Amino acid sequence: MANNNNEDAKFYNELRLSLSPSNDEVLSIVFSKDRAMQLHAFIMSYLEQVRNFGKLVVLYKASTVDHQQSYIDLQHIFSSKKSYLLRKQILENN
Repeated sequence: MANNNNEDAKFYNELRLSLSPSNDEVLSIVFSKDRAMQLHAFIMSYLEQVRNFGKLVVLYKASTVDHQQSYIDLQHIFSSKKSYLLRKQILENN
């Protein structure tokens, strides 16, 4: 399992290096709650499909430790790119 994670990380790192933001005037904000896997799929699709993209900021909330760990894993996957910022936003009443 750890070997697959290393291979995945290497693949995503190479993909990120080949795709860099080309528009400093665009800022995309994504909201996520307890859906790290769907967020990961969205980010990969965004990188593959959107041209002339800018910085991507994710505001997320994790309701359990397991969900929090999933978001931490995503932070590690996308940590080498300054344009992808995952931030935890604590939202009250939800």
